[in-house]
Amino acid sequence: MADTVNIPGMGAQKKTTVYIAGGIGVVIVGVVWYRSRNTATSTTTSTPVDTTQIDPATGYAYGSAEDAAALAAQSSYISAGGSSGGGSSYYSGGQQPTGFVSDAQWAQAAEDYLGNTVGSDLPTVSAALGKYITGGSVTDDQHSIINQAIAFQGYPPVPGPDGYPPSVRTVAATPPTATVQFKDVVELARLTAPTNARLLVQTHSDPKAGPNTIETQLRLTYSDPRNSAYRSYYQSHDGWWPAKAAVYIHAAKLR
Repeated sequence: MADTVNIPGMGAQKKTTVYIAGGIGVVIVGVVWYRSRNTATSTTTSTPVDTTQIDPATGYAYGSAEDAAALAAQSSYISAGGSSGGGSSYYSGGQQPTGFVSDAQWAQAAEDYLGNTVGSDLPTVSAALGKYITGGSVTDDQHSIINQAIAFQGYPPVPGPDGYPPSVRTVAATPPTATVQFKDVVELARLTAPTNARLLVQTHSDPKAGPNTIETQLRLTYSDPRNSAYRSYYQSHDGWWPAKAAVYIHAAKLR
């Protein structure tokens, strides 16, 4: 009986049979344990959503369902924003359309911003933007206002027939007016008859000298100390110099 073993409930069994059954049992237990371990590992190694990192573009945690939905909504809005009803082709590769359907609507929004937010003078802003959207010529100051409006609102949605807008038509710079300068020239006039002092000064002055310049020269002639001997005659004869007088005339000549 050495080749048998007594199993409770089963009686005497051959040892080889018991060993084989035991080995199979061990294998089965091992398989069950291995599968349960892999299942537990795969469950515990899945990466959870990191709710500590917030996507600044949406305000939701990166990778969350809310974040994905918000990003999808933004993408849809940007794609749809490319059509503005009255838009034009000059925006390609540059300033994007702003959603306005008319240049007047654009100007009104820009005027409101510059006047009420920036604090610019509303009538001045209105005049500058009005000229711009109608293709009129603007000054350097108005050009500066237009640039501010474009920086805030983008370009007007509808281009002008000749490209103004979006281009800005500026006034050609006016060359500065040359200032006429005179110099005083003293001349000795020997009179052969009583002579009107103003006419005498004007005759000896440059033809371009105006009334104010002649008046200045007349006073210089009267105040010249070399003419003091004739002043009493001048005063009593309503601004005339006497005959045979040698009067020093202050004439105005161009430099």
